[in-house]
Amino acid sequence: MYRFEGLNIEVTGGDSLIFAVRFEGRAVPVGSTAVFTVKKRLRERETVIEKRYAVADNRVVVALGPGDTALAPGTYWWDMRVLSANGAEVRTPMAYAAFEVLEAVGNG
Repeated sequence: MYRFEGLNIEVTGGDSLIFAVRFEGRAVPVGSTAVFTVKKRLRERETVIEKRYAVADNRVVVALGPGDTALAPGTYWWDMRVLSANGAEVRTPMAYAAFEVLEAVGNG
């Protein structure tokens, strides 16, 4: 199960999750990379999920597997940063949002 409410995400722990983010406004430079990050607490350095994806046509597709979302139930926090190919530019095109991991009832 998954649900999106604005930027907030709910996902059942251990489920796959695939979604796309479209960046509006300025064009994202060719060769840029989006870094999707999830942390248990906002000011913690340790991440529980950190994935890098290529940006194409101002869009990135985030794909999380069961191992990525197999976290203890609770509220985590996520955001995304965009790094230019040459490293000269870093953008955070959004505010952070909740990443809620729900407990699965069955073990199917």
